[in-house]
Amino acid sequence: VAARLYERYDAWIAEVVENGIAAGEFQARDPRAVVQRLVAAIDGVGLRVLVDDPQMSSRRARNLIAQQLAAELGVEPE
Repeated sequence: VAARLYERYDAWIAEVVENGIAAGEFQARDPRAVVQRLVAAIDGVGLRVLVDDPQMSSRRARNLIAQQLAAELGVEPE
């Protein structure tokens, strides 16, 4: 079940990234690699938030993910 959920999740994110590249909004060379790194990062910080790691608030997790994704896509983080 989890593998199917990840497959759908990956496909949804990949579609967004690919559409952004096609529109000239993103500068990623390998959309699938971007998706894999993004999902891995979300899982990693998400686990730390879930276990109430005092060094990883949900706000910090969101900021880290936004910064990483912006760098991957060649855009400024918001």
